[in-house]
Amino acid sequence: MIRLLQRMDDAEPRLPAGGESTPPPLRNLTVLAEAQEPEEEAVEDFARGLEWVRWLLAGIRRKNLAIHCRPLRTARAGTAHALWSDFGHQRLPTSLRAHFLQAWQASAKGDLQAVIAADLAFTASLSEDESNRSTQAGELLLQATRHARYQGWLGRYRVVCQAGESPGHFLTVWAGVAHFFQLSLASAAAEYLRLEWEMLTWNLPGIAMTDDLPALASRMIETSQLELRLVE
Repeated sequence: MIRLLQRMDDAEPRLPAGGESTPPPLRNLTVLAEAQEPEEEAVEDFARGLEWVRWLLAGIRRKNLAIHCRPLRTARAGTAHALWSDFGHQRLPTSLRAHFLQAWQASAKGDLQAVIAADLAFTASLSEDESNRSTQAGELLLQATRHARYQGWLGRYRVVCQAGESPGHFLTVWAGVAHFFQLSLASAAAEYLRLEWEMLTWNLPGIAMTDDLPALASRMIETSQLELRLVE
C-alpha cells in the first residue's frame, strides 16, 4: 500500500500556493499504513518521503554546525548522543516548542504582526551565539524560497526581515515556509529535528539517533490542536 498523509479537510478547496486567503483551522490528520505496521514507523516513513524538504534545507545543513542544539566540537559518537539527549529532553519542552507552535499558529492565520511579535520575543530566550545561528539559518531559508510564486504574507515578512524590523529566526521562518508549502505541523517538526541531528552528526556518518524521531516530533507539538490517527 502506498503510504500518504491525508488532510481531513480535503473536501474543501485547497488554497493556491502562498495565497493570502485565511486558511482553514488545523484539522485531524490520517496516516495510511500497511497492515501490521507500527504507528511510529508509519509516521517516520512519511517523514522520510519528503526529499524535497532535504533539498530546500541543504544550504543550511552545509553552512551551519547547529541551530539550537549545541554544536559538536569533537567527532565522538558519545558526545553527540549526550548533546542530543540534552537537546531533546531539556530544550524541546520549553522555549523552542512554545515558539514554534506560536509561529505556526500565526502563520496559519497569515497574521504578519503576530509572526513578528513572536520572532522578536524569541530573541530574549536565546544566547547571543544561538541567536546568531538562528537568524543566519533563517536568512538562508528566506533566500532559498525568495523566487516562489504567490507568497502573500510570507513575501511581506521577508521584506520586514530584510529591513531589520524582525530578526528572522529559523523556527519562525520555517513555520511560515512549511505552512506555505502545505506541510503538516507534524512533518514540519520532524524535518526540523532531522536537520538538527544531521548538522550535529555531519562528521559522524551513519550514527543512529538515540531518540526516536516521531516520538521527538510528537513531544515538540504535543500541546497543539493537531491529532494524528492511524488507519489501515
